[in-house]
Amino acid sequence: MKSRINHNKTIILLTVFVVLLSHLPFHFVYGSETSEPANEIQNEARVDLARDVTITFETSPSEGGNPYRTSSNQMPPLGTVYTIHANPNPGFRFVQWELVSSDGVSIQNPNAEVTNLNTGGGPTGPISATARIRAVYERVYNLTFQSSPNAGGNPRADQTILAQGETTTIHANVSNGYRFVQWEPVSGNATIANRTSQSTSITMGAGDSSIRAVYEQITHSVSVQANPTIGGNPTVSASSAAQGATINLNANPATGYRFVNWQFRTQNGATITNSNLANTSLRMGTGPVSVQANFERLEQGSVVVRYVDEEGNELAQSDILTGFSGEAYRTEAKEIEGWELLVTPENATGVFTNIEQIVTYIYRKNQELWGTVPWEYDEATKTIHLYGGIAGSVPEAPWKVHSEVETIRVINEVFLPENSASLFYELNQLKSIEDAGKFNTSGVTNMSRMFASTTALKELNISQWDVSNVTSMSHTFAWMSNLRKLDVSQWNVSNVTNMSHAFAWTYSLSDLDVSQWNVENVTSMTNLFMSSSSLTELDLSNWDTRNKDIRGMFHLASRLSSLKLGEESVIGNTSLRTIVPTAEYTGRWVLEESLDSSVRTIAFENSNEFMANYDGNHPGTYVWEIFRPEELVAALEPLSDQSTAITGWMTEVTDSRTVTYQNTAGQTVTVTKESPRIKWGDYQDADQRIRQFEIPLAENERLATDTQVTLAIAKPSVETTGDLTINEKVIKGIDYTANHFTLKRKKLEGLTSEAELHELILKESQATAHDVLTQDDRSQEIKIVATDLTKDEVDDGTYFATFQVGNKAYQFTIGIDVSSKIHHLKVSIPTKMVFESLYQGEETNREFVSPDYEIRNHSDLSVDTYVNQFIVEDDAGVTLLRADENPLDHAPLQEGQPKNFSDIKQPLLELRLMSNETKISLYGRRSEQRLAQVAPYSSVPFHLTGRFYGPYPKWIADDGNEQGGYYQESFVPTYRMILRFVPR
Repeated sequence: MKSRINHNKTIILLTVFVVLLSHLPFHFVYGSETSEPANEIQNEARVDLARDVTITFETSPSEGGNPYRTSSNQMPPLGTVYTIHANPNPGFRFVQWELVSSDGVSIQNPNAEVTNLNTGGGPTGPISATARIRAVYERVYNLTFQSSPNAGGNPRADQTILAQGETTTIHANVSNGYRFVQWEPVSGNATIANRTSQSTSITMGAGDSSIRAVYEQITHSVSVQANPTIGGNPTVSASSAAQGATINLNANPATGYRFVNWQFRTQNGATITNSNLANTSLRMGTGPVSVQANFERLEQGSVVVRYVDEEGNELAQSDILTGFSGEAYRTEAKEIEGWELLVTPENATGVFTNIEQIVTYIYRKNQELWGTVPWEYDEATKTIHLYGGIAGSVPEAPWKVHSEVETIRVINEVFLPENSASLFYELNQLKSIEDAGKFNTSGVTNMSRMFASTTALKELNISQWDVSNVTSMSHTFAWMSNLRKLDVSQWNVSNVTNMSHAFAWTYSLSDLDVSQWNVENVTSMTNLFMSSSSLTELDLSNWDTRNKDIRGMFHLASRLSSLKLGEESVIGNTSLRTIVPTAEYTGRWVLEESLDSSVRTIAFENSNEFMANYDGNHPGTYVWEIFRPEELVAALEPLSDQSTAITGWMTEVTDSRTVTYQNTAGQTVTVTKESPRIKWGDYQDADQRIRQFEIPLAENERLATDTQVTLAIAKPSVETTGDLTINEKVIKGIDYTANHFTLKRKKLEGLTSEAELHELILKESQATAHDVLTQDDRSQEIKIVATDLTKDEVDDGTYFATFQVGNKAYQFTIGIDVSSKIHHLKVSIPTKMVFESLYQGEETNREFVSPDYEIRNHSDLSVDTYVNQFIVEDDAGVTLLRADENPLDHAPLQEGQPKNFSDIKQPLLELRLMSNETKISLYGRRSEQRLAQVAPYSSVPFHLTGRFYGPYPKWIADDGNEQGGYYQESFVPTYRMILRFVPR
């Protein structure tokens, strides 16, 4: 299958993370206060004058705030201490208190937003007084930051709320792999002291201001060189790259050299995936990288040029050529008197290797001619060689002179004469015709007795002959008594009129396919298969034998026991052999297709009746009827530990019958033939021999998991194909799952009953269950049988809940982290993780690493991170391996051979999630595992690693494609990973 997706992405692993962020709203209420007359204060030790003081607040500017005091007395007694509050409005900052008029009133700390007020005075003071107090404010503005790019750093300031003209220090906080460039004003009128300094001062203007910190990613140069310089032309896919980036290395060895390995000249923390591979990849470190490709000179090779006859005898002195491996060579044939070149070798030109090569030119002597066909006879081997051309007449054929010939070799195409009758007749020592397919028979019309009496020939390779113009095939293969292999299935015999005795007396021929022959024009088929005593079956279903001479067609074909006939294949006087009834055969011919018929069996009592009465109304394959022993039938339907009955079907009438099983109580139970527990159902066949059955289990009885239910039947009273025993394994019947989860403690406050608590736990854990055999959803049957979590007031911590489901109850336990601090939690994570691997050969780039990602904690709490679920949304044909799974377990076992990774025929992937703390294998339905703890206001890096096994998609170059080609296949699986966060 061709995939036209972007060629630079073959294996893409997509991970989506889900996190719940909670935010706390804050509400500010501002109040104002009016002065009230102070209550009179009496002193029990002496009598003073009662004096009242009226306190009045002013604000500057008027919108700056709402000052007030804590006393409820509007006119306090003199000498009393009260607390006053500036209460600035949003956008303002308190500066100081001012006494506009005091009358003896004093402020303890005029610069404090909250301070004490002393009303002053004494027994001799005025009877009443008035104090005016002004709260002075100043307008302040917000300073905010942006990063470009976002990953470049985390700019901040010592202060972010300032008044106009106020100065603070700002800091760039550059991320690893980046450098600071400059500060840029985004909005507002703030003044930056030094825009190119990572830490500098900024003076606030009138209004809010936003400042952008500009960064750039640090890249390092990459260079390659060859050692020695003429050894090759190494290249890299990029001349510079950032830290952690991956680039490709290609050695490109020169002719006469081979690649040895890659070697760092300057490393700076860089790594090479596999330094022994000519095409590999490099992961950048912290500085410039220089890599050297090492090559070594290939050894010299030699080519020996020989000039020989067809027997290998040397006709001239050999020549020896030398050169370095990879260099081209060229040879030429010599002119040798009395000989002509017969064969020019395929390796006459080529390249030198480190292994000696031999180039052999073969010559032959001048031959005699048969028509225009040069030929020669080798007396030593009794072989006639034909070198191609148009053959002469049959009497002029070379073997008519050399009748003792044992082998005929057809070197080049030979066109046989139109009248080829008796061409090989009576060559009774001929054992082989090599390359007989090179005889061209397209002009032949007469093949009578062509191979007749070639009694030593055992096989003929003439399947591709064109016989479309042949009219006579009389005795073509007659008397070929040792012929065992003959393929004429594709012959076009539509013009043949005479087939008399064509295969007669082929005693050893056991397999003959003439089913597609068109015999429409044939008039004579007399004795066609006479004495073909090894033939056991023939397909004549496409033959029309009506109105043709078919006398003796099967005469003495003594083993012919299967005939496939059509509607027009009559066999009236073909001399079929009489079948003698034996212990094995009944003597009848039966229609094989009707033996399993629900209507009736089509049969003829003997061969004479078959020949006389077959009229084409029941076409098909007719065979000798054999005695058939009764076959016992039984089957058990799939069983699980949730099954309430054992069901299946079996032969109803038997001499013995037992069903044995083990239940969960540890008992072995046997149900016998006479047991009333067996409930019979419908028949499964037309003869009403095979019947459904059911054996209900007792109330609350269940089958033990992983045990065998055994059904055994026997019928020794009649001849059968044998006793029958069926075993069916009892599997685990319920598949269930539930997830650990983090619960906001506030959710427990509104619960009024234990049932509501259980419903909450089931919902939050996403507990599900289904029946493995029926796939029925059993989730509603899950119940909680134990938990230490209550609906009443509980502390933050970890709790458990145990679930139960199934007829045979299964229990499973999850963890519940209860926290009152979820609303403080603020975490950012990547929502996609993508990485890829590109094809560069069968054994390259099978290990790959994704870019680094991070979990960033913006909270003032430590956060534990767990991989809660890993879900395969689309496997794209790729199987994920478990942590302890050996990929070689997926390779087929070959007897006597060790398993190799190259034997793996299905795509496999080892996928892992890596952090500084742990390594987690990722696959479907894995249990929850802790990934990392993230400290307050910090981040934890993590990434994906993988190794791929099995067939790799290959890049197909295609100039017509706008991308220059396409991948033969592509693997793009999609996964989803859910993280769980617990504040600590």
